[in-house]
Amino acid sequence: MTAVCVCFQDGKNYGKLGDQFIPGRFHEYSKDSKFKTAYLNFAKAHGYEGEKLMSILPQQSSKYQGKVSPREREFSGVLSQLEGSQRSLLLSMMNQEMKTT
Repeated sequence: MTAVCVCFQDGKNYGKLGDQFIPGRFHEYSKDSKFKTAYLNFAKAHGYEGEKLMSILPQQSSKYQGKVSPREREFSGVLSQLEGSQRSLLLSMMNQEMKTT
């Protein structure tokens, strides 16, 4: 199954997005040393480290403590940008794919 999520927006600020650090979920994946190293290096390259970084990270939801599927890990960057029904839709699609494979 292949899916494409599209969010139509005014594109006048598109060029600025690539220069931003938008913090995604960190705590759920922090036990993975490769993920942790890559995340911290990327954040540092954008001027975030130490307490400054920790203060902007999304807090770990009790719903996800230690329960991150490999598929969800693969899409963590996208999931961190979605909220509400958009996030639920993508998670539902991912779960459906896992059931059919």
